[in-house]
Amino acid sequence: MKTMLMVACVELSIWTAQAVPVAAPILVSVNKANESKQAETELNQQVKDQLFNLDLLMKQYQTAYDRIVRSPGNHEEIEHDFQYFYQALQVNGSSKVKEENQEALGLKRKYARKHRDRAITEQKRQHELVLSMKKELTSFRQAHMSLKKKYAKSGDSNSVDELGRLEKAIVAAGELLKTREEQNLQAVSYYRQCLEDVKTA
Repeated sequence: MKTMLMVACVELSIWTAQAVPVAAPILVSVNKANESKQAETELNQQVKDQLFNLDLLMKQYQTAYDRIVRSPGNHEEIEHDFQYFYQALQVNGSSKVKEENQEALGLKRKYARKHRDRAITEQKRQHELVLSMKKELTSFRQAHMSLKKKYAKSGDSNSVDELGRLEKAIVAAGELLKTREEQNLQAVSYYRQCLEDVKTA
């Protein structure tokens, strides 16, 4: 009986000793797969967070841009005031044609100057806004590069699309800022030229 019990114990210990080394690599590979999947999920979430934050930043930029353009004394208001006074001048009209032309010319110069000054003011304010946005975009570019390196290490091909969307969004935001700056400079040039044209008339 003792012999059978000893043989059973030895067989059990041999069987257990053989089973443990086989089971350990399986557990390790399952843990590594779970960790890899979790890392991919975290990277995807980081990219989605960056996309969300960039979208939010661009909405804030658009709101600030609209505030500058629509603030009191904007071009529409200046033009409305000019039309009102010009029409009043036409209705009241003076008896002498020369005086009427001088008054109209003086009114045109006054409002051309207002348009030019407004364009310069808007350009300065929007330039400050663009500079702050460029700083923000630089941080987004750095985060993009960091995520790109992490993706390269993970080898996750499914996440490349998300990373590509982030890159395209950053490029599109930079292009919008560049376009807006060019438009602002063109507006200043246009209103300066309008004032010069009125002065020489």
